[in-house]
Amino acid sequence: DIFLLQVCVMALDSDLLLTALLQRYKLDSWFKFGEFASSTQPAVNDVQQALVESMLNLILQLVYQRMYMGLTEEKMVHLEVVTKLTMGDFTHSQLTDNLPEKPGISELTELFDEVLSKVSDYRQPTNESGQLTQGIYALKPDLWKSEFQPLHVMLRGSYKRGYQLAMDKYKGWYQSQNKTKVQGLWPPFRTPLALSAQCKPLYRILHSRTLHAMLFSVLYKATKETETVNDNMVYLTFYLIDLCIDAPEDITPPVLERGSLKPDITVAEQEDGSYPQAIVQCIMFLQEHRHLPTLYKGKAVEQRVQELCRKLISSPNTFVIKPEQYTLQDVTEALLLMCNSRLQPPLFARLYTAAKQLSLTTGIGTSMYDKKTHMYDI
Repeated sequence: DIFLLQVCVMALDSDLLLTALLQRYKLDSWFKFGEFASSTQPAVNDVQQALVESMLNLILQLVYQRMYMGLTEEKMVHLEVVTKLTMGDFTHSQLTDNLPEKPGISELTELFDEVLSKVSDYRQPTNESGQLTQGIYALKPDLWKSEFQPLHVMLRGSYKRGYQLAMDKYKGWYQSQNKTKVQGLWPPFRTPLALSAQCKPLYRILHSRTLHAMLFSVLYKATKETETVNDNMVYLTFYLIDLCIDAPEDITPPVLERGSLKPDITVAEQEDGSYPQAIVQCIMFLQEHRHLPTLYKGKAVEQRVQELCRKLISSPNTFVIKPEQYTLQDVTEALLLMCNSRLQPPLFARLYTAAKQLSLTTGIGTSMYDKKTHMYDI
């Protein structure tokens, strides 16, 4: 689910995506000022604080996580083992049982034991008062400085308990190293791993004006309305600001090879920003007219579909899809073609192939059409 959202971050307009997030979290009013601002009632504030904290954490996770973006098997196991050990001391079986599975990786026993020996100290079983305790593994103390990944602990910890346990252990290590007691201790900022050229559009969200406005709102409320902002929200905000400063600015769209399923829709292809508007217009058209059975009639003509794609991409703000000119089949196929043209993952390629097969074998698909619901069973 995180990787799917990362693909959305790379492919969609950042401001559009962040606006959708605000609406999903129902936080539109929280980031407003004056008479449109959110309620100041304590009960409402507690809920909104949790929602803002969760949303900021999600944005950070999308920028930071590399599970499916170049992380090798060894690095993945290393990260997961260290993350688990920061939350406590565990037996060998407890560690292996909690190692998350990654598709394509079936056997990690040897790699796991090798990594475990490097990052942990083993405590032998003990027999106290006739009661035998199992041997456990603890994180090597010197790894707290360089290996503690608070964001990944947030992702893997059960609720906030795991994260709090990790922070308590980190605080104990920090105080022992500096020979002093501290009250409020922030987790360390960690720089995410470098991205390949194809994945660098992920950084676009860090240059979004919507995100910058959100971060400004949090800091403003932290200084003017302290009761509406907690310490975790401020920490996550500064973490995002730190990433925004370090993010590269010369981000260009990934260069994708033209596949056999990709249509000839090169018109205005350099205008990368037109794709989101064109795709959204197709979705809105399908939502608005899905109840009209007459629009399902007629096969999708390839020439007509490519013409629709060209118009949508070249004039996304002026061209309007009209039901008397294009069928739902036309718009559906155009939507799939544009998604496949922009992203070209196997999913859209399969959808495009399925749409073509449906059009060729069943025509308008009357055998799949439900007259009661005016919908197709696809």
